[in-house]
Amino acid sequence: MSGIHHDDALRIDPVIAFIRSRVPGPRPAEIAAATDLRTGLWMIWEDAETLMAAFFSTFHVAPGDFQLVRYFPREGGLLTAFLASISGKRPVTPPRLTVGMLARAVRDGVWRSEVLERQSD
Repeated sequence: MSGIHHDDALRIDPVIAFIRSRVPGPRPAEIAAATDLRTGLWMIWEDAETLMAAFFSTFHVAPGDFQLVRYFPREGGLLTAFLASISGKRPVTPPRLTVGMLARAVRDGVWRSEVLERQSD
């Protein structure tokens, strides 16, 4: 089963409130479990790095195997993109980093990337 389960409902609201207080605008009117930090909240590496450090501290979640580069890969700039395009390489789409994943990490008390990604919204 995917999505936020009934037991998680108590934890999603504080996570959404935390995100609303920390993520600069523009933000979508509705932030839900399926909202992706990179594509739904238009976050960049530096903002996500600050947000996630505050998230782990605020909610007392152990970082476990969390690595920001997994969800926000460093692109390398225009030259790297140009070289990849002429070599025929397709860009790798990173896994989603959703609000629901943050809520489940609060429930679990630790970040486990593969577990959270399997349960992704």
